[in-house]
Amino acid sequence: MLEMALQVVLVVLLLVAIGWSALLHRRLTVLRQGGDGIGRFVGDLVAATGRAETAIREMRAMAEALGRQWQRQRSEAEALAGELRRLVAEAEGGGRALHQAAALAPVAAEAARYHAAQQPAAAPSPGRPVPVPDPVSPHERIRQAIRDLR
Repeated sequence: MLEMALQVVLVVLLLVAIGWSALLHRRLTVLRQGGDGIGRFVGDLVAATGRAETAIREMRAMAEALGRQWQRQRSEAEALAGELRRLVAEAEGGGRALHQAAALAPVAAEAARYHAAQQPAAAPSPGRPVPVPDPVSPHERIRQAIRDLR
């Protein structure tokens, strides 16, 4: 009976080994058939890597060109900014001079009237009043206007 039980266990183990071998055979067959797919996949991967390397080289070249262009534009912009600062400074100086001239204009007009009044004039016409000289000198008025501007 023991011998029979051992033979039954042996038969069961042989059946399990046969089943395992069949399963392994199927998996190896699928793997071999899929091996062509893996080969194609590896070939596609190599081609994609080559395209990526080419694209990276092109992007580096474009980045270098853009860097050079940016440097050129930056230097041009700095030159223009310097020119603009110079023009603004000149305009501010001109504006100050214009402001001073506008402030002195009434005083200068008064000085001109004063000098005209000091000139010996022909006989005044009957309809015009005779100008009365101002007791303050126009030169003193100009000095006072300059002091007020400071």
